Amino acid sequence: MLAQPHGWGAALRRIRTFHIAGGGFINGLFPTVFGYLATIATLAEELGVPLVGTGLGLLPISKVTPAMAALLARFDLLECRDRQSHDLLVRHGIAGNSMLGVDDTFLHPVRQAPQDDRPPAIFLNLQYHQMGDRDMPAFVDRITDLLRQPGMPRDVRYLSFYAASDSTFCDEISARCAVRSHDKSTLLAEGLPVRLGDFVLSSRFHCHLLSARLGARGVYVVGRRGYYDVKHQSVSDLGSGWADFDTLGQDAWDLDSWAKPAIPSVTLMEQKAQVAKRVLSDAP
Repeated sequence: MLAQPHGWGAALRRIRTFHIAGGGFINGLFPTVFGYLATIATLAEELGVPLVGTGLGLLPISKVTPAMAALLARFDLLECRDRQSHDLLVRHGIAGNSMLGVDDTFLHPVRQAPQDDRPPAIFLNLQYHQMGDRDMPAFVDRITDLLRQPGMPRDVRYLSFYAASDSTFCDEISARCAVRSHDKSTLLAEGLPVRLGDFVLSSRFHCHLLSARLGARGVYVVGRRGYYDVKHQSVSDLGSGWADFDTLGQDAWDLDSWAKPAIPSVTLMEQKAQVAKRVLSDAP
C-alpha cells in the first residue's frame, strides 16, 4: 500500500501523526479493535510518525496478554481518563509512555443551549440496552415514583442521545407523566440545555460529565459493572458530587441537601491543552 505512488501510498505518506481519540472502545468488550490498532501501529512505524492516544478508558480487560502489552507499549503517548486504566498500564510495565489525564471533551468548554427564564428541571438520559440484568419494570416504577415525589422539579425532560436505545425509556416514562424530549439533532445544533440548579439522572458517562460541568446535580445509573462504573467513578473523582443510583435505597431524595458539582473545568482544560500541545509538537 505504501509503495503505490499515486494511490493509497501517496495519501498515507502525508500523515504526520496517528491519533486515537478518546473513548471506551479499546478494551475486552471490543477485541477486534486491537487488530485495527496493530495495523495502525505498523503503519506508524513504517512512516516514522508518532502514535498517540488521548482520553482513553481501557477497562474492562480480563487479561493483558503479552501481545496486547507489546502493542500498547508501541504508543508514543497513552493518556488515560480514569485511574484504573492507568494503573493497569503501570502494572504491566507500560508506564514510560502513559499518563493519567481526562476526557477529550476538556479540550473545549461545554456547549450550552440558549437558556430562558425557567425553574429547575429534571433531565433523564437512560440506555435501555446497557442495563444488564436489572429488573426493568421495577426500575421504571422507581423512576416514576421519584418524579412524583414532593420537592422534585415538575419540568421533566428527556435527553435522547441515541434513539434506538433511549426511546424505550422515554416512551415508558412519557406514558406516566408529561415529558419534553430533546432529540440528538437538536442537542447537536443548540447544545446541552442543562444548567446550574437542574437535576440529571443518567446512565451515560458523557451526560454525567458534561452536565456536572454545567453545574447540575445528579445521580448516575450503572448498567454494566466493570465498564460503566469505572467511567462514572472517574467523573466522581473529578468532583461531580453525583450519587450511584444503586446505593440510594428506597427513601425519598432531598435534592436541596445534595452537594453541588465542583469540577475544576478551567484547570482541567488547561491540563488538556498541554496534552494537545505535546501531541502536536511530537508530529514531524
